[in-house]
Amino acid sequence: NNYSNSNPLVIYDLTAGLARDTLIILTSSFAADALSTSNSDPMPVKVHMVERDPIVAALVNDAMRRLKLLATTIERAESNSAQTVEMISDTERTIAQKLLQCLTIEESDATTSLERLSSMTASQFAPSSDDEGINSIPYPPDICYLDPMFPPRKKKSSLVKKDMAMLHSLLGTAEIHSTGGNPNSNDYSSLEQIEKLRIMEEQSLLFKACESAVKRVVVKRPIGAPPLGCLSGDVSLSNNGMNGRDV
Repeated sequence: NNYSNSNPLVIYDLTAGLARDTLIILTSSFAADALSTSNSDPMPVKVHMVERDPIVAALVNDAMRRLKLLATTIERAESNSAQTVEMISDTERTIAQKLLQCLTIEESDATTSLERLSSMTASQFAPSSDDEGINSIPYPPDICYLDPMFPPRKKKSSLVKKDMAMLHSLLGTAEIHSTGGNPNSNDYSSLEQIEKLRIMEEQSLLFKACESAVKRVVVKRPIGAPPLGCLSGDVSLSNNGMNGRDV
C-alpha cells in the first residue's frame, strides 16, 4: 500500500515503556525518508503510544514536552547577554516538528484504551484545537504492536540493561521470579497467582489487539519465552477472538 499524509499507516504501541520501540519504528526504512529535512511532506505514519504505569508514562510525557520545546525554539543570538544560548539547528527543529506530527501518548491500560477508542463515534475523532488530546488519536489502528514486560532472566550472564531493569522494578515483573522458583518459599503460592494473572492479562490484551487491528498484530518476545498469553510449556492458545488477524 502507498501510505501518505492523507492515508497514514496507523500503529498502536500498546506497551510503550520508554518508547524505544516507537523510535525504532519511526527511524525504520519506511519512515526514514520522510524524516529527512529535504522532504517537506508530513510523515506517512502515526504512532499512538499507550503506557499504563504512571511513572513510566510521566517520563515519556516529559520527553514529548522536551520535543515540543525543541520544535518551537526560535534560533536567536543574544550578544548582550552574559548567558550562552544553546542554538537549535534548522535540521533539529524540523525533525522534532515531524515527530510531533505523528506521535501521541496516553496513560492507560491498553485493553481499556482500545475499548474506549472503539466505542467513540467518527465525529469524536475530528481534529480539535488541542492537537495533543484524545481527539487527535487515529482509529482504528492498522497495526498493534505488543512487547509486554517479561520476567528478567535468572542467569547473571544475561542480565537486562539498566533501563530495562528500571522498568522491571517499576512494573513489578522482577518480583515474579524473586523466589527463584522455589516451591518451599512462603511467597511461592502468591507469586504463582501473580504469574497466572499476568498470563490472563496478556491473553485479554492479545485478543483485543486482534479485534482492533485492521491488518496485523506484531508481538515481540524474548528468545525461549513461551508465546504471549501462555504459561511455560503451554503453547496452545485458542484462536477465538483473534478475528482472523495475522499475528
